[in-house]
Amino acid sequence: MIPTRRLRFLVACFFSVMFLVGSLAQGADLQAISAVMDRSRGKAPSAADKGVIDKFIASSLMEVLSAAEMSDAITSREQIVKFRGWDEALSLYSREYLLTAKKRITAAFGEADNLNIAADKLAAQRNLTILTAQLSSLELRQVGLSQLNHADPTVRYWAVKSVAGPEIIKQLTNSLTADEDVVAELAKALSVSVQKEKR
Repeated sequence: MIPTRRLRFLVACFFSVMFLVGSLAQGADLQAISAVMDRSRGKAPSAADKGVIDKFIASSLMEVLSAAEMSDAITSREQIVKFRGWDEALSLYSREYLLTAKKRITAAFGEADNLNIAADKLAAQRNLTILTAQLSSLELRQVGLSQLNHADPTVRYWAVKSVAGPEIIKQLTNSLTADEDVVAELAKALSVSVQKEKR
């Protein structure tokens, strides 16, 4: 039988090692996605780079869903937004990134729905809706629209931001990205949402 003092020491060592490995893994993820972004200026990401994008977004979303503290979730959200690709030279990379984010965030909402603790479920849904709004893309409009009728007012607020925020309005009024059908779709959904809020 292991003495109590030695057992405590071994447990402390185990968690220290796990923390270090986790930190190194996260650093490697940030390094990998940063390298992909740099390589993708002015050109589409390769198949291998698409895999890095998918892995980065999936692992970052897992951190959002499993965050014990709100600050941890915020940090993970900020990392996802940071590597979105905001300038024109990254347009092809950004499109791939956003399509991957749409797929992964939609799946994450499904995982959030399966959480047993109501507070954890709501926190996850809020974080995912905030992230959707912060990514500011028409590619994610279906994700935002799906949350317009959520029971929680905070989720509804961010859902509206995700389909009618300043960046979205710019995209809807830009000659290259404007789409009358999308405008009509969003206008109709927001009109219905506003009517429900008035009741």
